[in-house]
Amino acid sequence: IILQFVGNIVLCYISGCFYPINFLPENMIQVSRYLPTGVALRYLNAIILQERMEHELIYIGILSIALIGVTMWIHKETLERW
Repeated sequence: IILQFVGNIVLCYISGCFYPINFLPENMIQVSRYLPTGVALRYLNAIILQERMEHELIYIGILSIALIGVTMWIHKETLERW
């Protein structure tokens, strides 16, 4: 539980949820564009500003499918060990 909590805090910090993204180094800004929290923040900004958000929706869909697939694979491997 602690690892998940710390991981979420780090992701939110890098993505600009807690600290303005413009103050972070350029390499952290580039990485944050592909993190789930960074995409979610850009999606929320697009909704608020009523901008187009097709790229964010596609990325969120692909990421969701990939993470669900990994979760199912881990679950299957865990069940086979029992």
